[in-house]
Amino acid sequence: LRRGLRSFRLDRVAQVALTDTPFERPANFDALAYLVHSVEMLPRLFVFEVLLKTDLVTAQAEIFDMLGVLEPRADGVLLRGSADDLDWLARMLARFSFEFTIIQPDGLRTALRRRAEILLHLGLPP
Repeated sequence: LRRGLRSFRLDRVAQVALTDTPFERPANFDALAYLVHSVEMLPRLFVFEVLLKTDLVTAQAEIFDMLGVLEPRADGVLLRGSADDLDWLARMLARFSFEFTIIQPDGLRTALRRRAEILLHLGLPP
């Protein structure tokens, strides 16, 4: 009825009514891709941008879909998204096999430094 694609959480649907109004799915519509993109763009506490020093194929192989949106650029791949926990995001970034540059937020740099300190001391005697 609103002439646009929408997604709904089933646990929040209170009532359903059958109507005579037809709906036609757009040609070549990928429901899973649409849902993944919708989840990627959910508003969270921190918006982040990280420039990945790699190509799109490598980034796609290492990053799970829900982390953010990948955008190829001449100088790498831009990862854009949002997260509620910068320490969690720092743990995700620490897994990458390629270099990256944090564009924003500044707090992510601090969280990544904390993660680096933890990694430096793993397995060392007290």
